[in-house]
Amino acid sequence: GLGPIQVLLNQGSSAVSGNTVRDHSTNSTFTGLRIQGNVGSIGVSANRIHNIDNAPGSAGQLTGVELDGSSGASSVTMVNNMISITPGTASAQAVIGVNDLRTAGSLTMNYNSVLVGGTATGSNSWAYRRVTGAASSVSLTGNLLFNNRTGPVDNFAIGDQSPGGGSWASNYNLFV
Repeated sequence: GLGPIQVLLNQGSSAVSGNTVRDHSTNSTFTGLRIQGNVGSIGVSANRIHNIDNAPGSAGQLTGVELDGSSGASSVTMVNNMISITPGTASAQAVIGVNDLRTAGSLTMNYNSVLVGGTATGSNSWAYRRVTGAASSVSLTGNLLFNNRTGPVDNFAIGDQSPGGGSWASNYNLFV
């Protein structure tokens, strides 16, 4: 699949700030920003991911930001980012604003705006999702998580599919 920005956390601290990912149309998997790794910290701020579209018949997942890692020694802080994924063609593909695949570590997500839209014909969608098996710590404050996707499937502003591991805090967010 296509992924314009990929960061591998190894040690120390990293920053991804002030970037724009836009005007992509694809029929395969797309991830605007992928953060992968087990050690270190990263600050993700003031980035814009928008105008991500699909081609007719698309099946590949569209994701704004994907977090992936398996160590408690990783820390991600997301502040003041804008993600908008609204495919123009009805499709069976999953559309996810922020996809948290980590099995450990921490995420602090403050003052972000995430919009997921378009018409779904076969896969669920989320503005933010923490997946099954996640034992990560998550703190969400002051975010706008808006799922405006329509269709005969389940479309969620937020989803926590973890089995109760890790921690979860959500304050002053707007879920639509």
